[in-house]
Amino acid sequence: MEIFTKLLTKSDIESKLAVPTTALQYFSIPEGGHCTDLMVTDSTGQGWPFRLYIRASGRYPKPLLTTGWLQFVRTKGLQVGDKVIFSKEEEKTGRKQYKIEVKRHTFVLFGKHIQAEVDQLVDPKSDTKGYQLECDLSLRLSQNTKVGCSKVYETKALFI
Repeated sequence: MEIFTKLLTKSDIESKLAVPTTALQYFSIPEGGHCTDLMVTDSTGQGWPFRLYIRASGRYPKPLLTTGWLQFVRTKGLQVGDKVIFSKEEEKTGRKQYKIEVKRHTFVLFGKHIQAEVDQLVDPKSDTKGYQLECDLSLRLSQNTKVGCSKVYETKALFI
């Protein structure tokens, strides 16, 4: 279940991630407490420890992801405008599993904005001049024409 989606701002990638207040209902913050620690899994299956912090006083709680967030940003090479999708799955045991996915607008194809999972892009700190992206496009140009990848075709594209 999706908890929130957010386009990253300069503050989000330089300091902490501002979480929508409406998302607080999906987290367990101890009564009288101001934070909770979360283990969040990315699209590669790697776990990331984050701390969700809320303001101790004020008109509204202003939730933030603090501890661990900047390490995630630096490791993934996140940028302003990247889209964060934060979700929760409940296992059969009742344990909550939080997930994070980050997408980046990479190009426009036939008038459609194409986003790629950040983990599918080449390391942004490398000497590569562009991003290598495994395409799995399913773009319907007309009722009878389809462009993209299927189980038969595997497309890899280099965007420079």
